[in-house]
Amino acid sequence: MELVTNNANEDIKKLFEGEISVRPIAWRGLHFYWRNMGEGYMNDLRAKLHEYMPEDEGKSFMFCWGAEDVFILCRGVRLEPLNAAAAAIKAFYKSTHTQEDIEDYEVRVYDMSIAWDDFREFFRFREKEISKQFNNESIAREEAEIKMVYEEPKPNPILIREREERPGTTVMVVEDDEATLKLLCNMLKQFNIVRARDGREALEKYYEHAPDVVFMDIQLPHLNGWDVVERIYEHDKKSFVIMVTAHAQEDDVQKAIKLGVKGYVKKPFSPGKIDQCVAKFSATAPKHKQVRSVF
Repeated sequence: MELVTNNANEDIKKLFEGEISVRPIAWRGLHFYWRNMGEGYMNDLRAKLHEYMPEDEGKSFMFCWGAEDVFILCRGVRLEPLNAAAAAIKAFYKSTHTQEDIEDYEVRVYDMSIAWDDFREFFRFREKEISKQFNNESIAREEAEIKMVYEEPKPNPILIREREERPGTTVMVVEDDEATLKLLCNMLKQFNIVRARDGREALEKYYEHAPDVVFMDIQLPHLNGWDVVERIYEHDKKSFVIMVTAHAQEDDVQKAIKLGVKGYVKKPFSPGKIDQCVAKFSATAPKHKQVRSVF
């Protein structure tokens, strides 16, 4: 793999606008953020990724571009090497960062044979933001909406069946607003907390952890809260979901009831309201999961 740090902005644009744009079907891509990565980490990561990017698969490049963007562009038709590389990157990131940073970490793999237009849109969005960095302008960190190939996770019926016998109570909080996420997690800190910041992550973590209670925001990136809840109840009729939203229209309340949702919390909410939701869960929960109050 060729590591490009000097003139990365020019070199990646030449490749992007030249060879890749001519035949995107032959290319795959990977992107992640790593602020001020540094030469030492770059070389260490490159060494770790070498086994996933063999030369016989085709040319591959790692571009460290701007203050935090890292792109890997690989010539080849298989996604498996990049999926393996993504897992290796996450593991390496975990070994060099705090747990709080890791929870919000994401490595994205793109199949350009299918999603070239979407990748191109995202690339140009980042190009503009990186250009602001070089001009010392303030940057609002927000990602373009990308329609990527997405393989929806599958439920784990064994975890769901064993949930009632499992010790402790697991609560999943799904919220894309960082301040609200931290507030809810602090109110529920006596439980085992699972966090999710968008709809896709929520679905993945639900199937991975089979939480006892879910506090679900409605307005979420990628999949909205309604879509996530609909999928959850399709496979888990005993799910205990509380919708959390800034809007409380009668139609939304009726929709929640129809889906099987157990409660509806309007923002801004009080500690007492969250306590009521926990009490409602405890009223029908197994004895070893019952909680009188969260405060």
